[in-house]
Amino acid sequence: MQKIRFLDIAEVVLVNKGQIQLFGGLHGIRDKSLLESAVYDVQSSFGGQYLYKDIHRMAAGYAYNIIKNHPFIDGNKRTGIVCCLIFLQYNEIELVFEQDELYKLGIAIATSKSKNIDKTAAIFKKKINHD
Repeated sequence: MQKIRFLDIAEVVLVNKGQIQLFGGLHGIRDKSLLESAVYDVQSSFGGQYLYKDIHRMAAGYAYNIIKNHPFIDGNKRTGIVCCLIFLQYNEIELVFEQDELYKLGIAIATSKSKNIDKTAAIFKKKINHD
């Protein structure tokens, strides 16, 4: 299996705390098992192969899982989007997004307008910084 740097639970909790401190909201975990599911799902493997076929799908998985599982009391959309960007940075992939594009992506995932991980992964592939 390819060596990939994943986020752990403590890092995701820190991201949420940071987002709440920066932009407001209520601190805290609403459901720890949903948080664990959101984080560990991206790392799933079977037979020596990751279930998420590429790093862009893994990043999209962080966003979807955190936003849709709603493990925090507040800031789930912000946390999901920031975690997927951090995950890509950890793995030396930088995306170029405008702030409003990220906001719209978080809303689209939360409201099920962005219906699947593959479409979000395709957006990430198009937004790679090639500088």
